Amino acid sequence: MAARFGRETWSLLVPHGWRAWHDDECATLVGPGEIGALQISAAFKDSEIVDADLREFAAKHLKTGAKPRPTEAGDFVGFEIAFRDEESLWRQWYLRNGRQVLVVSRQVRK
Repeated sequence: MAARFGRETWSLLVPHGWRAWHDDECATLVGPGEIGALQISAAFKDSEIVDADLREFAAKHLKTGAKPRPTEAGDFVGFEIAFRDEESLWRQWYLRNGRQVLVVSRQVRK
């Protein structure tokens, strides 16, 4: 059975067999076989987060050709991108809801 994991302003269900924990910088989830990780960072702004804020967070990857695709996750909206580097395949979600931004990164080693 999946367990609920998260903070006061966001949460998700962790599938059976996955491990999840919080540290000072982010929340991390690791699946069976430990071939990769899902990390979630959250931040707040004094004003409402807008799409331009999300693009600023993702600027490095957008400048190198990552193509954003609109996405939604519960109450959050934004975009996702996918790219690769020498060691890993990456998928990142840049999400906003009110004054909060979530940056979710999924890394899978090649």
